[in-house]
Amino acid sequence: MAQVLEVKAGDSLRDAIRLLYEKNAAVALITDNSSANNAATSKLSDRYIGVISFASMVLWCIERLKKDGANQSQKEAGQHAVEGFISRLDQNPDLKQAKVGELAKYFLWDPYIPVHLEDDTLFQVLLLLSKHQLLVLPVIKRATDHVIGFISQNAVVKFLLRSSGLEWFDSIANVTLSKFRFQRKNSVYQVYGDQSISEALLVLTENRFATVAAVDRITGELIGTVRKDDNTLLNNYQLFSKSKTMTLAEFIKIASNEDSYNLITDNQQHDPVAQSLRLRNNFILRMDSPVIHKEPDTLKQVMVKMTETNNESSFIVDELNRMIAALTFKDIIIEFAPPCLESRINGGGFFEPALQKTGCHIENGTLVSDQ
Repeated sequence: MAQVLEVKAGDSLRDAIRLLYEKNAAVALITDNSSANNAATSKLSDRYIGVISFASMVLWCIERLKKDGANQSQKEAGQHAVEGFISRLDQNPDLKQAKVGELAKYFLWDPYIPVHLEDDTLFQVLLLLSKHQLLVLPVIKRATDHVIGFISQNAVVKFLLRSSGLEWFDSIANVTLSKFRFQRKNSVYQVYGDQSISEALLVLTENRFATVAAVDRITGELIGTVRKDDNTLLNNYQLFSKSKTMTLAEFIKIASNEDSYNLITDNQQHDPVAQSLRLRNNFILRMDSPVIHKEPDTLKQVMVKMTETNNESSFIVDELNRMIAALTFKDIIIEFAPPCLESRINGGGFFEPALQKTGCHIENGTLVSDQ
């Protein structure tokens, strides 16, 4: 499993960003500042009050740095990427003093909702990921009460794929995308290639999306994506300084030349959680090569491609490569979730046949006996 890092709500953002970058971790648990005083009387897991991502902290800071008119110094330009970014934070009095806890009021925390290694099941995992907007589910080992790792949406979808060939799974996974009611094209899911990098990042931040589509304003053609967890700006400080003036199309072209996409090795396949929760993976999809599908494709084909490329989002396009719908891991998980969550195909996902065998069905969100 991915390593478990902790930051305190009272820690500075700059220190939290540096810690996660140095440890190559995409997420960290947040502890209450008062937890140390209560350690003797509370369980270890009670210390945690939320989960924060590296991407959320960086994007929040970038939004505020855009208002900082200070020019990049020659000293900063020659620094390591993260050191240059932190130097810029230190030059801004508000950001220098900003604490991790402040991001709660911007809804940039995720709730801390753990599952137990010994007795929680796939049913509970699907239920939680379907009902809540969660980055990860922390996993607790009951014997020690320690958080020992995380379950990501990527890992859950990959686990579901192990059931390929079984009737309950194939009855949903082999259905074509045209039969589902995924999020149809919506302006909040896309940005235009002639917009600035800053405008695209603002859409990611305000809507809490993992990925948005970049489209050509005239033709409507999908030209690439902007990912929340992409570190191109952070790793190339010269690009960061041009985030207000450089167009998204220019940025995608430059970033794609720096990205590299490699198939996951056999060793990596054994640990999909750890790989998906690292900041610097050695498999990453080019920004100009988004995961796309056509409506005749099946849900299973989407699941395979999204997990293999470690992409949280994909897009259904028409014959002219124009976006029809956006599709996320959560959209997929909902289709396999308990029927009370209103799975959108036949009303019940793979739990529907199980309910029928027990003589029950779901009506208005309530379990009803047919007898």
